[in-house]
Amino acid sequence: MIESRPRWKRFFFQVSGAVACSAALEVLSLPDAGWSWAALVAPVPLLWVLPELGFGGAFLAGWAAKVLAIAGIFHWLIPTAIELAGFPLAGAVGVWVAFSLAQGLVGGVLGLAIRGTSDLPWPGRWVAIPLAWVAVDAWLPHLFPYGLGHAFWQSPVWMQGAEATGIEGTTFVVVLLAAGLVEWLRHPRDRRGVASLGIAIAVVAGWLGLGALRMEHVLEAEAVAPRIKVLLVQPDIQPSRKTRRDVETRRGIEDLLIRLSDQGGAASHDLVVWPEGAWPWEWDSHRSGTLGDEARRGAAVLADTVARWQRPVLFGTITRPASRSRNSLVLLGPDGVEKARYDKRRLLAFGEYMPLRDVFPSIRGRIRGVGDLEEGDSFVPLEVGPFRLAPSICYEAIHGPFIREAVRATGASILVNLTNDGWFGPSGAPAQHLMVQVPRAVEQRIPLLRDTMTGISAVVEASGVVAVRTGIGEATALSVEVPVPDLGPTLFQRLGPWFAGACGWSTLVLIGWGVGRRRLRPPS
Repeated sequence: MIESRPRWKRFFFQVSGAVACSAALEVLSLPDAGWSWAALVAPVPLLWVLPELGFGGAFLAGWAAKVLAIAGIFHWLIPTAIELAGFPLAGAVGVWVAFSLAQGLVGGVLGLAIRGTSDLPWPGRWVAIPLAWVAVDAWLPHLFPYGLGHAFWQSPVWMQGAEATGIEGTTFVVVLLAAGLVEWLRHPRDRRGVASLGIAIAVVAGWLGLGALRMEHVLEAEAVAPRIKVLLVQPDIQPSRKTRRDVETRRGIEDLLIRLSDQGGAASHDLVVWPEGAWPWEWDSHRSGTLGDEARRGAAVLADTVARWQRPVLFGTITRPASRSRNSLVLLGPDGVEKARYDKRRLLAFGEYMPLRDVFPSIRGRIRGVGDLEEGDSFVPLEVGPFRLAPSICYEAIHGPFIREAVRATGASILVNLTNDGWFGPSGAPAQHLMVQVPRAVEQRIPLLRDTMTGISAVVEASGVVAVRTGIGEATALSVEVPVPDLGPTLFQRLGPWFAGACGWSTLVLIGWGVGRRRLRPPS
């Protein structure tokens, strides 16, 4: 007993250190730090210790690693809860902790899946690791879904395979390399260890080589493609100003949007874009009283302004077609008349609505800053000259299958996303939000126009290159000519998230194999 305690303590600290190291590397691979290379080794410490643990220990190790990673990546939840919902500091920290603990369950399931296949013969135990990693990322619920593959959002060669597999393919390749490195470190002189690392390196080389060739082809297509000239207006309207209801403030926002557009040369562009919620009045308002009168006055001013520019304008606003408001975007034609309207279909929980509000109506309006919006019911194509745009608002563009559905429903050749990231302040959150949207351009092979209230606004070309981007807290009108190549439907657009599904079912098969082997193993 005297000797076992130091061994137990040593083992505990080894596991704790491995868990903390994996979490730290995952945090460093994403914004704020942006060390994308860290994603290549982030799984290694955790993968090293998982086979040494029982199933309970594997769950706890995976859970703890994910809790620490989530806490480090989503630190911005604290100022957001204070700014958006008016929480005191202690309450905001409580939200951050609760979110981290809950999302940590995803890591716990991953730990169980990897441990459940760790006794398989080679190469089953090695291949099971990236399969399980992708399956858990794709199949389990995430409020803000991301994967290790997203860390390479600024390295488009890494992203090219997403047109076939979705961003999950990049995550698979990254984790396969980490798993091969662990297998080699465990068996450096065994041919299975050498083969694991060698095959993993070959897969990475092939992924990057094919990516470079594909990217060259796309860039050539972009060079001769028709272009759309767009003015992305980023007004830098902070939440404290946006939420004020007095007429003077709202008229000031209205004037700011028009002035920035005039300064950017709105009349010389094919399309002018204003971000989510930019228009300070309820659109098409039927309200009575001062705000209703001001909304109708503002709509007339905007119609006259657009007619003066003789250019279409796309802007974010609040509409109220029925009993509840909607988060919408509206396209006005060059004559100032509404051509199309899209109502956000996938609302953000705890931001735009309170979960279970229909079951417990008394919770509506209990937390400041949490809306009670109603979702839209259809995709609407936005026609601008010869181009069709697929609309999305804020959080919707995080989800690859959702954007695929939007493109298929609208026949679009351009993606447009209107966002308000002002609640996050000068944190890493705006860069994280852009990071998880970049793969959509490659998955669909069409450009993405992203216009935000306070930054980061950006244009992502069909090649995955972030062609231009603004800073945070910058009031500007960004003029850009965007190539719109016709590259045909991608495999991802045709089949959807087939790769993530294949990883999930393969993982279940391998776990079943592992369970069967343990049952058939003779007792020791």
